[in-house]
Amino acid sequence: MMELGSQIKKYRNRKGLTQEALAEYLNITVSAISQWESGRTMPDLSLLPPLCVVLGVTSDELLGIDLAKREERIEEIVREARENPDEGDVIFADGLKQFPDSHTLMWWWLMSTDDTDRVIALGEKLLAESTDDPTRSSVIFSLSHAYLKKGFEDRAYALAKHLPGLWHTSDVLSVQLKQHKGAAYVEESRSLRFALLTVLTEAMRYGTVYADGFFTDEELRTVEEKAAALMDLFFEDGDVGFFHGALTDAHRRIARYSVRLGEPETALEHLRLAAEHARAWDAGKKSGSFTHTSLLFRGMESWSSSGGSAAEELLEAMAEEDFDPVRDSPEFRETEAKLRA
Repeated sequence: MMELGSQIKKYRNRKGLTQEALAEYLNITVSAISQWESGRTMPDLSLLPPLCVVLGVTSDELLGIDLAKREERIEEIVREARENPDEGDVIFADGLKQFPDSHTLMWWWLMSTDDTDRVIALGEKLLAESTDDPTRSSVIFSLSHAYLKKGFEDRAYALAKHLPGLWHTSDVLSVQLKQHKGAAYVEESRSLRFALLTVLTEAMRYGTVYADGFFTDEELRTVEEKAAALMDLFFEDGDVGFFHGALTDAHRRIARYSVRLGEPETALEHLRLAAEHARAWDAGKKSGSFTHTSLLFRGMESWSSSGGSAAEELLEAMAEEDFDPVRDSPEFRETEAKLRA
């Protein structure tokens, strides 16, 4: 108790407050303040939040918690959860029992869980408590999708309005502001192109591949061919990195549409290409980052892949009845074998 009393006295003096002034702020007696600081009694838990506000400190600082050790432990929890995704929910839940006010743990759990209800609970708490703009932006994005999944369309659309339009984003503005900053300008420009390519290839599917009944299979195949061609255009050296996942999806869809269109040879070729990219995606998770060599991204380090196994997901897709017409072909079986290897 003496330690907490000493902390209260230290921060009270630092703020230039008398015991009388602090007591007045908290609407308690001067005697209570004196007893805290002497270690004879402890403040009621309900008084800790206003006490921290008046003294201008966090609860961790007031309680004498080593902030460096706290952050180190939180980083360990995040690392453990990312390395063991199947146990992530349990690891994050236990972590929040230790650090119930950690926005870092809340954010990582929100970003890694498939539980829509949990996304909503964590997202709403973060929006209510966090003042960090990047955190809030990413939470709004995830929370809007979670609302939509639960059928709360009005809430999803209203929340989405809090984000800026594509042109008025921090990514675009930062690049513009660094126009005369040499290497920093070049580096941020690469990152912006990478982000925009990610958005563009996905946006090509909005209203087309992701809209039922508006386009023919031939037209949808053309959309995926354009998306794949665009990625190949940007990465002329084949150093696609993160985009191995997007190319896996593109070639898988091209294969599916080709089967429906009665073109088995085309379907089998694109399944082979999808398998190549899926295996490259999975290998990327093990190898970590690498440096791009293609012109528009030269020198940029690509981060390691995240998520489940692309090979396993492709195998699941190939098990669907759409691929029955080519299932018994040697090429199909060879692709399956490579994915299982």
